[in-house]
Amino acid sequence: MNQPQDHSLTDLVEKLNEVAALNSKLDQLGRHFEGSRLEDVLQNFANPWRVMRINFLVGLSRGIGLTLGTAFFLGIFIFLLSKIVTMPVVGEYIAELLEWIDQYRTY
Repeated sequence: MNQPQDHSLTDLVEKLNEVAALNSKLDQLGRHFEGSRLEDVLQNFANPWRVMRINFLVGLSRGIGLTLGTAFFLGIFIFLLSKIVTMPVVGEYIAELLEWIDQYRTY
């Protein structure tokens, strides 16, 4: 008679282990969904104008940042270049360009 009880006890332990494994998997899924910010994604699908407004503002700020950054680095580059290269070379180049423009106007 002890045999059936041992067998049912073994089955019960196996089932408890399966339940523990399933609970662990459910906890992992819960953490994954919390980390994925599913609520934010659903709000974006519910309000497309909000998404377009945010994307417009993000694009605008990136464009302004790129423009200012480019102007800053080009300014530094031109400043350093003016210290290295003598200005008469640049002046001669501009004078030559102006001559080409004047020749083009006369035709």
